[in-house]
Order: sequence, then C-alpha cells, then structure tokens
Amino acid sequence: MPAPMAVAVFLMLGLGLALPYVAVSLSPGLLKRFPRPGPWMDRLKGVLAFPMYGAALWLVWVFARQAGAESLALLMTGA
Repeated sequence: MPAPMAVAVFLMLGLGLALPYVAVSLSPGLLKRFPRPGPWMDRLKGVLAFPMYGAALWLVWVFARQAGAESLALLMTGA
C-alpha cells in the first residue's frame, strides 16, 4: 500500500477512536445521556466475554494452521 494511503487509513482509525471523547469534551451536556453504571454492566461484561473467547480460539486455530503444531505448543506454553 502506498505511504499516503496507509497514513490516511491510520488517520481515520485515530479520528474514529478519538471522536467520542472530543464530542463529550466539547459538549459536556452529552454526559447526562450516558447510562449510569450499575449491575447491568457486570452482566454485559459476562455476555460480551463469550465473543472474545470465540475470537481467541479462532486466532489460535489460524495460528496453528499457519505455523504448525510445534509453534502451537509453544504458544500454549506461553499462554
């Protein structure tokens, strides 16, 4: 990929990650619209953990297919 296009991709990634923080800092009234923390957050964390487990298993499977069984054993030892 040419350098200007790579810079544009990373610039857009950074902008997308920073935009919510910039919006709240420029308009503090938006904080009133955010949900309050509570027990629902713990349940949500528990529910969202399963897709993360699935992603980790898939990445281990991809690694095993590309690097082989010996590398997979080293990865599991390190984990």
